[in-house]
Amino acid sequence: MAKNVIIACWVYVAKTMRIVFESKFTLDSYDELQKCLEEEMKILPKVFPEFANLPNLHINIHLLVHARTYGTLINTQVVDGGADQRLSQPCRGFATMSSNFRNLLTNWYITEDKVSNEQEPEGNEEAISSPVDFITNIILKRSLSRQDRENIMKNLPNFKSELLLSFMDIGQKSALIYSQMSWYELATYTMEESDGVFSKVHLHIGDVVTIHEEDSGECYAIIKGIFKYKGNDDKYYAFITIDWFDNINRIHNVLKCPLFRIQTSQDIRWRRIFPISIIDHVQKVHFVYDTKIDLWIKNNYYFTAI
Repeated sequence: MAKNVIIACWVYVAKTMRIVFESKFTLDSYDELQKCLEEEMKILPKVFPEFANLPNLHINIHLLVHARTYGTLINTQVVDGGADQRLSQPCRGFATMSSNFRNLLTNWYITEDKVSNEQEPEGNEEAISSPVDFITNIILKRSLSRQDRENIMKNLPNFKSELLLSFMDIGQKSALIYSQMSWYELATYTMEESDGVFSKVHLHIGDVVTIHEEDSGECYAIIKGIFKYKGNDDKYYAFITIDWFDNINRIHNVLKCPLFRIQTSQDIRWRRIFPISIIDHVQKVHFVYDTKIDLWIKNNYYFTAI
């Protein structure tokens, strides 16, 4: 019982933190922030009675005013610095922090793709062509073993027909005349965002990606394979194989997050092969697998801290 109460408290705090770090606010966002702050203020003293007299808890209720005044709460951030009478010299803090900490502070974790020791492709590697203007510099790395390739292909009963559909997606509508392909563990490419900003994307097998579907809107999938295939124009193009997350319209009893089922190898309702350009976002959403119920929990409290 005590465990569930603590988890419930964490849910309220996590919901509040997520919206506090939102980069964009709508009118509904302000209402949601107010509700989250009120719920947080009620539950924290119940679980931790010593919190009742903390000034921080009472000051937090004014965050709604700051959000409405400055548009978002991120806009109220300040750089640590200035004079402190308790110290003999000014504190520069984050203002003078080494740039080596940038990768660490950008996310909650450091992965291999976050460091700048990437190897360039070998000189005999064929260049990967991009089917769209907003994606450039596609590089595929770390060839998969034969066993890994075979394991992926076992779950792709409609490989040839879906590959043809993927080529049609990029404007090549003729029957494929080549069979050359290679499988890889990861891909990197440069993407131009809608606001004109360029970002480097790192894509690994096992990553969760966001894909926009015309009928279903924002959907989620997990990367199961990355490969290149030779088109009829003698150019290589990059493709992905995925398993979709299927929303079963249920909510986790304690965490209050939606539950999903992963697409099985026998489920052929949805395509699994797409050009790499189908991806909207990489690792912008987080899922946790619950072994007890054999379902995936979508972490609605996932956010990028500033």
